[in-house]
Amino acid sequence: KGFHRSMEPSDDACQMTTRIHDIQQKIDRVRVFVLTDGITGMSKTRIPSRMFGTIEMRFEIWDIERLSRALSSGRPQQEIDLDLVELNGAPLPCVTMSGIASDYSVHLAVVPGTLLYRLYDTHGARLLERNVRSFLQAKGKVNRGMRDTLRQTPEMFMAYNNGISMTAEAVETIPVGDGLQAISRIKGLQIVNGGQTTASIHRVGKTDKADLSRVFV
Repeated sequence: KGFHRSMEPSDDACQMTTRIHDIQQKIDRVRVFVLTDGITGMSKTRIPSRMFGTIEMRFEIWDIERLSRALSSGRPQQEIDLDLVELNGAPLPCVTMSGIASDYSVHLAVVPGTLLYRLYDTHGARLLERNVRSFLQAKGKVNRGMRDTLRQTPEMFMAYNNGISMTAEAVETIPVGDGLQAISRIKGLQIVNGGQTTASIHRVGKTDKADLSRVFV
């Protein structure tokens, strides 16, 4: 049997539920966070999203170990672990420059707009946590020039755009023949230049339903 408890208008819970009710037509995704002071292997497992009508439900489990790592490091973005084969359908071909320095390497790649869309759709502003400028770019209005190009001449976006710069804790590559490499996994990805570009691609794809299949950065 269920039960009903009336709430005072001043209660935080009342204000929250009222706000959700007011914007219910605008909600297309809900993220559910399950917190536990125990330890569970489920915190390391990606739980598939589910659709409830038109609303996508995503789930994240934080156990005491995951919470401890986030608090002690102060860098929760380390939890972002990207399987590009899963997200992109194939590893991302790249040119790798190694030997420049002992503590880092450089990878140059042509990134599909569809992949950037999926990255931002999944992780949002977490991809911009280390760079205030990129974060503020993403929070601003969509650049009109970018929007017009993405909607009208998407194949020209790469020619007009300066590209984006990213950093990562670790990048895994696999050989794809003829001495070439492709990026298969990225851990701790952060966009340090190009927040507005990434957010614009996502918003135009999400809001305007633009075809991003011919967009590359």
